[in-house]
Amino acid sequence: MRLFFALLPDDNVRETLARRALQVQRRCGGRRLPTESLHLTLLFLGQVPTDRLPMLAAMTTAYSVPPGTLQFARFGAFARRRIVWAGIGDGVGVGSGRSEEDVAAAQDASGLTDLLALQRDLVERITVAGLPIKDEPFRPHVSLLRDATPSDLGGAVASLSLAPVDWSYKRIALMASEPTGGRHRYVELARSPLDVPRDALSGQPG
Repeated sequence: MRLFFALLPDDNVRETLARRALQVQRRCGGRRLPTESLHLTLLFLGQVPTDRLPMLAAMTTAYSVPPGTLQFARFGAFARRRIVWAGIGDGVGVGSGRSEEDVAAAQDASGLTDLLALQRDLVERITVAGLPIKDEPFRPHVSLLRDATPSDLGGAVASLSLAPVDWSYKRIALMASEPTGGRHRYVELARSPLDVPRDALSGQPG
């Protein structure tokens, strides 16, 4: 099974992101992802033996997630894959007129700092559980379009502004990616609880 961990938006955030996807589709063409498929991938596990699923599901349902809020305020693109996405914060880093302190403050305000901490904790737990993880940078985003058409996709996306979208989260989900009709359908397998007493996590790594 192809598995991944994700944050899932509530219905209001999903609908707002779907409207933003329609906005960018008018400029970039392509195919919008189904509204019900919108998510933020925290950690992609790839193909996982089915006998590890009970362990992963149990880990998920016992995982206490610190609540946080993300602000999506920019469009971005993976030009080679022709994907357009919504990103957290404004993406302006050191060397663009900001000091390290200013960048850190902006990341705190957009929720990125807390999200990075959550993702690192999840990676540690999965590593301790003995599952291999690809050494890839974490690029938090929500994919909105596939098969975008402009030849200069990065330039086209850079010219668009994204009205901020606030996304509050309290839990993570273990998801399966199932091929169907040449595409993938995302199925929720387990979800962390809204609140777990600290003593219930004794013995959990991290």
